[in-house]
Amino acid sequence: MRTNLQIFESIKETGFITESDLQLLKNRANKAQKDDYTELYNILDHQDIRLTPSQGAKGLKWLKSFISKRDPQTTIKGACYGYREFEIINNAKEDEFTFRGFYDAGNGWHKNFLPIYELNGMEYIPMETPYIIG
Repeated sequence: MRTNLQIFESIKETGFITESDLQLLKNRANKAQKDDYTELYNILDHQDIRLTPSQGAKGLKWLKSFISKRDPQTTIKGACYGYREFEIINNAKEDEFTFRGFYDAGNGWHKNFLPIYELNGMEYIPMETPYIIG
């Protein structure tokens, strides 16, 4: 089993965070009920943490799944996209996704960390539908 420091060093060397490493960090943060992302950000000297192109392809497909096929300017399944989000998603490429840290979606007694992703200026959290935060 890899330690967090080994994962951080791997990210520093490659510039990418793999899906399995991201899941492992999320699981550890939820189990420990604390977020170690600040330590990762300091180790990486505040550089962007990119997702692999295959993760970006999955993310882009997921984001596009909330856009109506009949009218590309409307959303389905309760997603809340505005004009800016439509433009970003429709013009995005697979290699433009970055990991921004964890968001605590828990309550006062229990923490539930979810990853925050950024795509060309749009920050979102993957919940049942995309939760746009920036």
